[in-house]
Amino acid sequence: MASADFAVVMALASVCQGLVGQATCNHTGRKVQIEAGDRNFSNAPCGNFSIVVAGSNIQGPANCLRGGAHYAGTVYACEGIANLTNCKNQGFKVAIETYSNGGCPDLTGLIPGASFASWMEVPAAVRKGLQCIPPKKKDTFDWSASTTDCPTGTKQRPAVGTVRQGGSGAFYTVAEGSVYPSHGSRNPFLTPYDSAQSSSPAVVSGLLGSLVIPLHPRFAGAVLGGVVTTEHVIDGVSFERSVSVEGSVLSNGRFDLNTSYGIVQEGRAVSHGKWLTFDGNAMGSTADGSENGNLWPATGVDFALRFSQQASDVIPLYQWVRDPFEIPWTDSVSYVEATDATTAVISSRMSVALGGGLDKEYEIDLSGPVVHPIAMRVYDLTGAVREETRFKDYRAVSPGKWRPFQVTRTTWLAPARNQDRVTVTLSLTAAKLIDEAAQVAVPKGCADSHLWFVWL
Repeated sequence: MASADFAVVMALASVCQGLVGQATCNHTGRKVQIEAGDRNFSNAPCGNFSIVVAGSNIQGPANCLRGGAHYAGTVYACEGIANLTNCKNQGFKVAIETYSNGGCPDLTGLIPGASFASWMEVPAAVRKGLQCIPPKKKDTFDWSASTTDCPTGTKQRPAVGTVRQGGSGAFYTVAEGSVYPSHGSRNPFLTPYDSAQSSSPAVVSGLLGSLVIPLHPRFAGAVLGGVVTTEHVIDGVSFERSVSVEGSVLSNGRFDLNTSYGIVQEGRAVSHGKWLTFDGNAMGSTADGSENGNLWPATGVDFALRFSQQASDVIPLYQWVRDPFEIPWTDSVSYVEATDATTAVISSRMSVALGGGLDKEYEIDLSGPVVHPIAMRVYDLTGAVREETRFKDYRAVSPGKWRPFQVTRTTWLAPARNQDRVTVTLSLTAAKLIDEAAQVAVPKGCADSHLWFVWL
Protein backbone atom coordinates (compact mmCIF):
# COMPACT_ATOMS: atom_id res chain seq x y z
CA MET A 1 0.00 0.00 0.00
CA ALA A 2 1.31 3.43 -0.92
CA SER A 3 2.45 5.69 1.92
CA ALA A 4 -0.22 8.27 1.03
CA ASP A 5 -2.93 5.66 1.34
CA PHE A 6 -1.44 4.41 4.61
CA ALA A 7 -1.71 7.95 5.97
CA VAL A 8 -5.40 7.80 5.07
CA VAL A 9 -5.65 4.48 6.92
CA MET A 10 -4.58 6.27 10.09
CA ALA A 11 -7.33 8.80 9.59
CA LEU A 12 -10.24 7.46 11.56
CA ALA A 13 -11.14 6.33 15.06
CA SER A 14 -14.13 5.10 17.01
CA VAL A 15 -15.34 3.31 20.11
CA CYS A 16 -12.78 2.06 22.63
CA GLN A 17 -11.96 -1.65 22.77
CA GLY A 18 -11.47 -2.84 26.37
CA LEU A 19 -10.77 -5.94 28.43
CA VAL A 20 -13.51 -7.83 30.20
CA GLY A 21 -13.31 -10.78 32.53
CA GLN A 22 -14.57 -14.15 31.27
CA ALA A 23 -15.97 -16.89 33.50
CA THR A 24 -16.41 -19.63 30.87
CA CYS A 25 -14.30 -20.95 28.00
CA ASN A 26 -15.57 -23.32 25.31
CA HIS A 27 -12.15 -23.76 23.59
CA THR A 28 -13.70 -23.17 20.19
CA GLY A 29 -12.41 -21.10 17.27
CA ARG A 30 -14.24 -19.49 14.39
CA LYS A 31 -14.30 -20.05 10.63
CA VAL A 32 -15.11 -17.69 7.77
CA GLN A 33 -18.55 -18.26 6.26
CA ILE A 34 -18.87 -15.14 4.07
CA GLU A 35 -16.01 -12.76 3.26
CA ALA A 36 -16.47 -9.01 3.58
CA GLY A 37 -17.16 -7.18 0.34
CA ASP A 38 -19.48 -7.61 -2.63
CA ARG A 39 -21.47 -10.71 -3.49
CA ASN A 40 -23.44 -11.53 -6.63
CA PHE A 41 -22.98 -8.08 -8.15
CA SER A 42 -24.25 -7.86 -11.71
CA ASN A 43 -23.93 -5.03 -14.20
CA ALA A 44 -26.07 -3.97 -17.14
CA PRO A 45 -24.05 -3.09 -20.28
CA CYS A 46 -25.05 0.37 -21.47
CA GLY A 47 -23.32 0.59 -24.85
CA ASN A 48 -21.37 3.59 -26.04
CA PHE A 49 -22.87 7.06 -25.87
CA SER A 50 -21.34 10.44 -25.21
CA ILE A 51 -21.58 14.19 -25.65
CA VAL A 52 -18.86 16.61 -26.72
CA VAL A 53 -18.14 19.53 -24.38
CA ALA A 54 -15.39 22.08 -25.14
CA GLY A 55 -13.87 19.63 -27.60
CA SER A 56 -13.76 16.77 -25.10
CA ASN A 57 -15.72 13.57 -25.52
CA ILE A 58 -17.73 12.96 -22.33
CA GLN A 59 -18.66 9.30 -22.07
CA GLY A 60 -21.78 7.98 -20.43
CA PRO A 61 -21.51 4.90 -18.20
CA ALA A 62 -20.36 1.77 -20.00
CA ASN A 63 -21.99 -0.40 -17.32
CA CYS A 64 -24.46 0.24 -14.53
CA LEU A 65 -25.05 -1.76 -11.37
CA ARG A 66 -28.11 -3.94 -11.73
CA GLY A 67 -28.03 -5.53 -8.28
CA GLY A 68 -26.11 -7.45 -5.63
CA ALA A 69 -25.16 -7.33 -1.95
CA HIS A 70 -22.37 -5.69 0.05
CA TYR A 71 -21.19 -7.19 3.34
CA ALA A 72 -19.57 -4.59 5.60
CA GLY A 73 -17.68 -7.25 7.57
CA THR A 74 -16.75 -10.92 7.61
CA VAL A 75 -19.36 -13.45 8.73
CA TYR A 76 -17.84 -16.14 10.96
CA ALA A 77 -19.30 -19.25 12.62
CA CYS A 78 -18.00 -20.96 15.75
CA GLU A 79 -16.15 -24.04 14.54
CA GLY A 80 -13.08 -26.13 15.43
CA ILE A 81 -11.08 -26.71 18.57
CA ALA A 82 -9.01 -23.73 19.73
CA ASN A 83 -7.35 -24.04 23.11
CA LEU A 84 -7.99 -21.13 25.53
CA THR A 85 -10.38 -19.47 23.09
CA ASN A 86 -14.04 -18.76 23.75
CA CYS A 87 -16.37 -18.36 20.76
CA LYS A 88 -19.72 -16.59 20.83
CA ASN A 89 -22.06 -17.18 17.89
CA GLN A 90 -23.79 -13.81 18.11
CA GLY A 91 -20.61 -11.85 18.75
CA PHE A 92 -21.14 -8.84 16.48
CA LYS A 93 -23.27 -7.63 13.61
CA VAL A 94 -22.33 -7.50 9.94
CA ALA A 95 -24.33 -4.89 8.04
CA ILE A 96 -25.61 -6.03 4.65
CA GLU A 97 -26.78 -3.69 1.91
CA THR A 98 -28.69 -5.25 -0.98
CA TYR A 99 -29.27 -3.51 -4.30
CA SER A 100 -31.81 -4.24 -7.03
CA ASN A 101 -33.50 -2.75 -10.10
CA GLY A 102 -30.58 -0.53 -11.10
CA GLY A 103 -29.76 -0.02 -14.74
CA CYS A 104 -28.76 2.14 -17.65
CA PRO A 105 -30.37 5.53 -18.28
CA ASP A 106 -33.28 5.88 -20.68
CA LEU A 107 -31.77 8.17 -23.32
CA THR A 108 -35.07 9.32 -24.82
CA GLY A 109 -34.85 13.10 -25.12
CA LEU A 110 -31.31 13.19 -23.72
CA ILE A 111 -28.98 12.73 -26.72
CA PRO A 112 -28.76 16.11 -28.48
CA GLY A 113 -26.56 15.07 -31.39
CA ALA A 114 -24.57 18.28 -31.06
CA SER A 115 -21.42 19.51 -29.37
CA PHE A 116 -21.22 22.29 -26.78
CA ALA A 117 -18.67 25.04 -26.31
CA SER A 118 -18.94 24.76 -22.49
CA TRP A 119 -20.80 22.99 -19.72
CA MET A 120 -23.02 26.07 -19.34
CA GLU A 121 -24.58 25.23 -22.72
CA VAL A 122 -25.42 21.61 -21.90
CA PRO A 123 -29.15 21.22 -21.13
CA ALA A 124 -29.83 20.34 -17.48
CA ALA A 125 -31.68 17.13 -18.38
CA VAL A 126 -28.72 15.94 -20.44
CA ARG A 127 -26.27 16.64 -17.63
CA LYS A 128 -28.44 14.89 -15.07
CA GLY A 129 -29.65 12.06 -17.27
CA LEU A 130 -26.39 10.64 -18.57
CA GLN A 131 -25.85 8.55 -15.44
CA CYS A 132 -26.96 5.20 -14.10
CA ILE A 133 -30.45 4.61 -12.74
CA PRO A 134 -29.83 4.27 -8.99
CA PRO A 135 -30.77 0.83 -7.65
CA LYS A 136 -33.16 0.26 -4.79
CA LYS A 137 -31.27 -0.17 -1.51
CA LYS A 138 -32.33 -2.39 1.37
CA ASP A 139 -30.54 -2.67 4.73
CA THR A 140 -30.24 -5.70 6.97
CA PHE A 141 -27.57 -7.48 9.00
CA ASP A 142 -26.32 -10.94 9.93
CA TRP A 143 -24.78 -12.15 13.17
CA SER A 144 -21.12 -13.13 13.15
CA ALA A 145 -19.13 -15.13 15.69
CA SER A 146 -16.55 -13.41 17.88
CA THR A 147 -13.67 -15.00 19.78
CA THR A 148 -11.90 -13.96 22.98
CA ASP A 149 -8.85 -15.15 24.89
CA CYS A 150 -9.46 -17.17 28.04
CA PRO A 151 -9.58 -16.13 30.80
CA THR A 152 -8.93 -12.41 30.18
CA GLY A 153 -11.77 -11.89 27.71
CA THR A 154 -9.49 -9.95 25.33
CA LYS A 155 -11.13 -9.79 21.90
CA GLN A 156 -9.33 -11.57 19.08
CA ARG A 157 -9.28 -9.45 15.93
CA PRO A 158 -7.82 -9.76 12.42
CA ALA A 159 -4.12 -8.94 12.53
CA VAL A 160 -3.29 -5.35 11.66
CA GLY A 161 -1.22 -5.06 8.48
CA THR A 162 -2.49 -8.22 6.82
CA VAL A 163 -3.94 -8.07 3.30
CA ARG A 164 -7.05 -10.12 2.64
CA GLN A 165 -9.25 -10.80 -0.36
CA GLY A 166 -12.89 -9.84 -0.13
CA GLY A 167 -15.91 -11.64 -1.52
CA SER A 168 -15.75 -9.85 -4.87
CA GLY A 169 -12.06 -10.58 -5.38
CA ALA A 170 -11.05 -7.05 -4.34
CA PHE A 171 -8.33 -6.76 -1.70
CA TYR A 172 -8.31 -4.87 1.56
CA THR A 173 -5.77 -4.36 4.31
CA VAL A 174 -6.54 -4.50 8.01
CA ALA A 175 -5.52 -1.33 9.85
CA GLU A 176 -6.07 0.73 12.97
CA GLY A 177 -6.51 4.48 13.04
CA SER A 178 -6.42 6.95 15.89
CA VAL A 179 -5.90 10.49 14.54
CA TYR A 180 -6.81 12.37 11.38
CA PRO A 181 -4.10 13.67 9.07
CA SER A 182 -4.64 17.04 7.41
CA HIS A 183 -7.99 17.15 5.63
CA GLY A 184 -7.90 16.53 1.90
CA SER A 185 -9.36 18.84 -0.73
CA ARG A 186 -11.37 16.40 -2.85
CA ASN A 187 -15.10 17.02 -3.18
CA PRO A 188 -16.85 13.99 -4.76
CA PHE A 189 -20.15 15.88 -5.01
CA LEU A 190 -18.79 18.50 -7.42
CA THR A 191 -19.46 18.04 -11.13
CA PRO A 192 -17.69 19.61 -14.14
CA TYR A 193 -20.76 21.86 -14.45
CA ASP A 194 -20.23 23.13 -10.88
CA SER A 195 -16.55 23.75 -11.49
CA ALA A 196 -17.28 25.77 -14.65
CA GLN A 197 -19.28 28.38 -12.71
CA SER A 198 -18.13 31.75 -11.42
CA SER A 199 -16.86 32.17 -7.87
CA SER A 200 -19.28 35.08 -7.31
CA PRO A 201 -23.09 35.22 -7.43
CA ALA A 202 -22.89 38.82 -8.67
CA VAL A 203 -22.96 37.53 -12.27
CA VAL A 204 -26.51 36.11 -11.91
CA SER A 205 -29.12 38.40 -13.47
CA GLY A 206 -32.79 39.15 -12.83
CA LEU A 207 -34.87 38.12 -9.84
CA LEU A 208 -32.67 35.12 -9.13
CA GLY A 209 -29.64 37.34 -8.67
CA SER A 210 -31.31 40.31 -6.99
CA LEU A 211 -33.75 38.59 -4.59
CA VAL A 212 -33.44 34.80 -4.41
CA ILE A 213 -29.68 34.36 -3.93
CA PRO A 214 -29.28 37.13 -1.28
CA LEU A 215 -32.06 35.59 0.84
CA HIS A 216 -31.03 31.96 0.19
CA PRO A 217 -27.23 31.96 -0.23
CA ARG A 218 -24.81 29.07 -0.34
CA PHE A 219 -23.62 28.10 3.13
CA ALA A 220 -20.21 26.80 4.17
CA GLY A 221 -21.59 24.16 6.52
CA ALA A 222 -24.36 23.14 8.88
CA VAL A 223 -25.30 20.68 11.59
CA LEU A 224 -28.48 19.00 10.39
CA GLY A 225 -31.06 16.59 11.74
CA GLY A 226 -33.95 15.02 9.91
CA VAL A 227 -35.11 12.18 7.67
CA VAL A 228 -34.23 11.25 4.08
CA THR A 229 -36.94 9.20 2.37
CA THR A 230 -36.30 7.57 -1.01
CA GLU A 231 -39.14 6.10 -3.04
CA HIS A 232 -38.58 4.03 -6.18
CA VAL A 233 -41.54 3.47 -8.48
CA ILE A 234 -40.65 0.86 -11.10
CA ASP A 235 -43.32 -0.62 -13.40
CA GLY A 236 -45.97 0.74 -11.08
CA VAL A 237 -44.53 -0.93 -7.95
CA SER A 238 -43.40 1.36 -5.11
CA PHE A 239 -40.50 0.72 -2.70
CA GLU A 240 -39.72 3.20 0.09
CA ARG A 241 -36.74 3.55 2.42
CA SER A 242 -36.40 6.12 5.23
CA VAL A 243 -33.20 7.01 7.07
CA SER A 244 -32.80 9.35 10.05
CA VAL A 245 -29.68 11.52 9.73
CA GLU A 246 -27.84 13.72 12.19
CA GLY A 247 -24.48 15.45 11.92
CA SER A 248 -22.36 17.95 10.03
CA VAL A 249 -22.15 18.57 6.28
CA LEU A 250 -19.84 21.09 4.61
CA SER A 251 -20.10 22.61 1.14
CA ASN A 252 -16.49 21.51 0.46
CA GLY A 253 -17.70 17.89 0.52
CA ARG A 254 -16.63 16.79 4.01
CA PHE A 255 -19.22 15.29 6.33
CA ASP A 256 -19.67 13.48 9.64
CA LEU A 257 -23.07 11.82 10.03
CA ASN A 258 -24.85 9.25 12.13
CA THR A 259 -27.71 7.45 10.42
CA SER A 260 -30.40 5.14 11.76
CA TYR A 261 -33.08 3.12 10.08
CA GLY A 262 -35.62 0.46 10.92
CA ILE A 263 -35.23 -3.07 9.57
CA VAL A 264 -37.01 -6.35 10.11
CA GLN A 265 -34.71 -9.00 11.60
CA GLU A 266 -35.88 -12.47 12.61
CA GLY A 267 -39.50 -11.37 12.35
CA ARG A 268 -39.26 -8.24 14.48
CA ALA A 269 -38.57 -4.58 13.84
CA VAL A 270 -35.20 -3.32 15.09
CA SER A 271 -33.23 -0.12 14.71
CA HIS A 272 -29.85 -0.14 13.02
CA GLY A 273 -27.51 2.50 11.68
CA LYS A 274 -23.96 3.57 10.91
CA TRP A 275 -21.40 6.33 11.27
CA LEU A 276 -20.46 7.79 7.90
CA THR A 277 -17.63 10.25 7.23
CA PHE A 278 -15.61 11.83 4.43
CA ASP A 279 -12.54 13.94 5.22
CA GLY A 280 -11.44 14.96 1.72
CA ASN A 281 -9.13 11.94 1.51
CA ALA A 282 -11.27 8.91 2.27
CA MET A 283 -14.78 7.80 3.11
CA GLY A 284 -15.33 5.75 6.26
CA SER A 285 -18.39 3.72 7.23
CA THR A 286 -18.92 1.86 10.51
CA ALA A 287 -22.19 0.06 11.23
CA ASP A 288 -23.67 -0.23 14.70
CA GLY A 289 -22.40 -3.23 16.65
CA SER A 290 -19.79 -4.19 14.06
CA GLU A 291 -16.27 -5.54 14.51
CA ASN A 292 -14.78 -3.22 11.91
CA GLY A 293 -15.38 -0.19 9.76
CA ASN A 294 -14.71 0.14 6.04
CA LEU A 295 -12.49 2.79 4.52
CA TRP A 296 -12.35 3.72 0.84
CA PRO A 297 -9.49 6.07 -0.18
CA ALA A 298 -10.60 8.64 -2.75
CA THR A 299 -7.69 7.48 -4.93
CA GLY A 300 -9.17 3.98 -5.20
CA VAL A 301 -10.22 2.67 -8.61
CA ASP A 302 -13.86 2.10 -7.63
CA PHE A 303 -14.26 5.00 -5.20
CA ALA A 304 -16.95 6.67 -7.33
CA LEU A 305 -19.12 3.55 -7.17
CA ARG A 306 -18.64 3.16 -3.41
CA PHE A 307 -19.39 6.81 -2.81
CA SER A 308 -22.62 6.64 -4.81
CA GLN A 309 -23.72 3.63 -2.73
CA GLN A 310 -22.64 4.70 0.74
CA ALA A 311 -23.29 8.45 0.49
CA SER A 312 -26.63 8.35 -1.32
CA ASP A 313 -28.40 9.66 1.81
CA VAL A 314 -25.87 12.49 2.15
CA ILE A 315 -26.55 14.00 -1.29
CA PRO A 316 -29.77 15.87 -0.34
CA LEU A 317 -28.05 17.24 2.79
CA TYR A 318 -25.10 18.50 0.75
CA GLN A 319 -27.46 20.07 -1.79
CA TRP A 320 -29.34 21.78 1.04
CA VAL A 321 -26.14 23.33 2.38
CA ARG A 322 -24.67 24.35 -0.96
CA ASP A 323 -27.77 25.30 -2.96
CA PRO A 324 -30.97 23.22 -3.11
CA PHE A 325 -32.23 25.43 -5.98
CA GLU A 326 -29.22 24.75 -8.24
CA ILE A 327 -28.96 28.34 -9.44
CA PRO A 328 -25.83 28.51 -11.62
CA TRP A 329 -23.41 31.32 -10.90
CA THR A 330 -22.92 32.41 -14.50
CA ASP A 331 -23.81 35.25 -16.84
CA SER A 332 -24.08 32.95 -19.86
CA VAL A 333 -27.65 31.84 -19.05
CA SER A 334 -30.46 34.14 -20.21
CA TYR A 335 -33.72 34.07 -18.28
CA VAL A 336 -37.27 34.97 -19.25
CA GLU A 337 -39.42 36.22 -16.38
CA ALA A 338 -43.22 36.19 -16.26
CA THR A 339 -44.71 37.70 -13.12
CA ASP A 340 -48.05 38.53 -11.60
CA ALA A 341 -48.96 39.84 -8.15
CA THR A 342 -48.03 36.65 -6.31
CA THR A 343 -45.84 34.46 -8.53
CA ALA A 344 -42.91 34.67 -10.91
CA VAL A 345 -41.97 31.97 -13.41
CA ILE A 346 -38.34 32.27 -14.44
CA SER A 347 -37.21 30.05 -17.30
CA SER A 348 -34.16 29.38 -19.42
CA ARG A 349 -34.30 27.81 -22.85
CA MET A 350 -32.11 25.53 -24.91
CA SER A 351 -30.19 26.80 -27.87
CA VAL A 352 -31.84 27.31 -31.26
CA ALA A 353 -29.75 24.42 -32.58
CA LEU A 354 -31.53 22.16 -30.06
CA GLY A 355 -34.97 23.52 -30.89
CA GLY A 356 -35.17 26.33 -28.35
CA GLY A 357 -37.35 24.38 -25.92
CA LEU A 358 -37.59 24.86 -22.16
CA ASP A 359 -34.46 23.86 -20.28
CA LYS A 360 -35.08 24.82 -16.65
CA GLU A 361 -37.93 26.63 -14.91
CA TYR A 362 -38.24 28.23 -11.46
CA GLU A 363 -41.54 29.03 -9.78
CA ILE A 364 -41.09 31.85 -7.23
CA ASP A 365 -43.54 32.94 -4.52
CA LEU A 366 -43.68 36.75 -4.33
CA SER A 367 -46.71 37.00 -2.04
CA GLY A 368 -45.11 37.01 1.39
CA PRO A 369 -42.41 38.99 3.18
CA VAL A 370 -39.70 36.54 2.01
CA VAL A 371 -39.39 35.82 -1.72
CA HIS A 372 -38.70 32.10 -2.14
CA PRO A 373 -38.72 29.33 -4.76
CA ILE A 374 -41.55 26.83 -4.49
CA ALA A 375 -40.60 24.60 -7.44
CA MET A 376 -37.91 23.93 -10.02
CA ARG A 377 -38.41 21.84 -13.17
CA VAL A 378 -36.00 20.40 -15.71
CA TYR A 379 -37.17 19.51 -19.24
CA ASP A 380 -35.67 17.17 -21.82
CA LEU A 381 -35.39 17.71 -25.57
CA THR A 382 -38.90 16.30 -26.17
CA GLY A 383 -40.45 18.82 -23.76
CA ALA A 384 -41.11 16.22 -21.03
CA VAL A 385 -40.38 17.03 -17.39
CA ARG A 386 -37.41 14.91 -16.29
CA GLU A 387 -37.01 16.36 -12.81
CA GLU A 388 -39.15 18.42 -10.46
CA THR A 389 -38.07 19.73 -7.05
CA ARG A 390 -40.56 21.27 -4.63
CA PHE A 391 -39.61 23.43 -1.62
CA LYS A 392 -41.72 23.88 1.53
CA ASP A 393 -41.54 24.93 5.18
CA TYR A 394 -39.13 27.86 4.95
CA ARG A 395 -37.36 28.90 8.15
CA ALA A 396 -34.69 31.44 8.99
CA VAL A 397 -31.34 29.78 9.72
CA SER A 398 -29.55 33.07 10.40
CA PRO A 399 -30.72 36.70 10.35
CA GLY A 400 -32.17 37.36 6.90
CA LYS A 401 -31.08 33.95 5.49
CA TRP A 402 -33.62 31.24 4.75
CA ARG A 403 -33.90 27.60 3.74
CA PRO A 404 -36.76 25.18 3.01
CA PHE A 405 -36.93 22.46 5.65
CA GLN A 406 -38.68 20.13 3.22
CA VAL A 407 -37.24 19.44 -0.23
CA THR A 408 -38.81 16.82 -2.52
CA ARG A 409 -36.94 15.94 -5.70
CA THR A 410 -38.58 13.62 -8.26
CA THR A 411 -36.54 12.29 -11.18
CA TRP A 412 -38.39 10.55 -14.00
CA LEU A 413 -36.30 7.66 -15.26
CA ALA A 414 -38.36 6.83 -18.31
CA PRO A 415 -41.14 9.34 -18.97
CA ALA A 416 -42.60 7.31 -21.82
CA ARG A 417 -42.80 4.06 -19.83
CA ASN A 418 -45.08 3.72 -16.79
CA GLN A 419 -43.77 6.90 -15.14
CA ASP A 420 -40.80 5.10 -13.56
CA ARG A 421 -39.28 7.53 -11.10
CA VAL A 422 -37.20 8.07 -7.97
CA THR A 423 -38.39 10.59 -5.38
CA VAL A 424 -36.07 11.76 -2.61
CA THR A 425 -37.58 13.82 0.21
CA LEU A 426 -35.47 15.63 2.78
CA SER A 427 -37.46 16.58 5.89
CA LEU A 428 -35.34 18.53 8.38
CA THR A 429 -36.23 19.01 12.02
CA ALA A 430 -33.13 21.01 12.95
CA ALA A 431 -30.44 23.04 11.19
CA LYS A 432 -27.67 25.16 12.60
CA LEU A 433 -24.98 26.89 10.54
CA ILE A 434 -21.43 26.29 11.73
CA ASP A 435 -18.57 28.76 11.59
CA GLU A 436 -15.09 28.32 10.17
CA ALA A 437 -13.60 27.24 13.50
CA ALA A 438 -16.14 24.44 13.91
CA GLN A 439 -15.68 23.29 10.30
CA VAL A 440 -12.10 22.27 11.06
CA ALA A 441 -13.43 19.50 13.32
CA VAL A 442 -15.50 17.89 10.55
CA PRO A 443 -15.22 14.97 10.59
CA LYS A 444 -14.41 14.33 14.23
CA GLY A 445 -11.82 11.88 15.50
CA CYS A 446 -11.46 9.75 18.61
CA ALA A 447 -8.44 8.91 20.73
CA ASP A 448 -9.19 5.18 20.82
CA SER A 449 -8.15 2.56 18.25
CA HIS A 450 -10.64 1.32 15.72
CA LEU A 451 -10.33 -1.56 13.26
CA TRP A 452 -10.67 -0.73 9.57
CA PHE A 453 -10.87 -2.73 6.38
CA VAL A 454 -9.13 -0.43 3.89
CA TRP A 455 -10.10 -1.31 0.33
CA LEU A 456 -7.23 -1.14 -2.12
